[in-house]
Formats: sequence, structure tokens, C-alpha cells
Amino acid sequence: MDGKIRTSLADENKTLKIWVEGRFDFLLHRDFRGAYRDTSGITSIEVDLSQTIYVDSSALGMLLLLRETMGATKIKLTNINPKIRMVLTIAHFDRMFTFE
Repeated sequence: MDGKIRTSLADENKTLKIWVEGRFDFLLHRDFRGAYRDTSGITSIEVDLSQTIYVDSSALGMLLLLRETMGATKIKLTNINPKIRMVLTIAHFDRMFTFE
């Protein structure tokens, strides 16, 4: 299953929600970056990984780039399945992102 990115705005357009469906790998690079290109007025970002079945090192890099680009904006990774949570924890992403 190839990956897919969906987005929506919540909380009176203050929270950007990004869903990563399927494989989160290099093939999603352009779509993932495009999801948060225009973030004027956004105060938080939620990346929902409930439908993510795979992450690789490029996905980790994309999350780090999101963090670097957004600066102080609060970023949460949500609905993480146990296998992906283990990968993120081994990479110490639990120290850089809020998991929910």
C-alpha cells in the first residue's frame, strides 16, 4: 500500500491535522512538505499515524524537518500503533515530540 497524506484544520483554523496513511517513506516527501507549507495562523500541528503501516529513515527526517520548520509550534504525534511507536522511541522522538 502506497502512502497518502490528508489534511484538515481544526480549533478555529489554529490546529493543522495531517494524516499519514499507508507507507510513510520518501515517496511522500513532497506531499508531506506541502501539507504544512502555508501555516500562517497555525498554533499547533497534529500528525495522526493511526493508518500508518510503515516508517523509514526518510519519514523520521521529514518529521524532524517539520519540527525545524515550525519552530515553537506545538507538534503532536497521535494514534501511533505499537510497532511504529517502538521505532520512534528507539530514535528518541519521544524526547522531541509529544506522543498521544
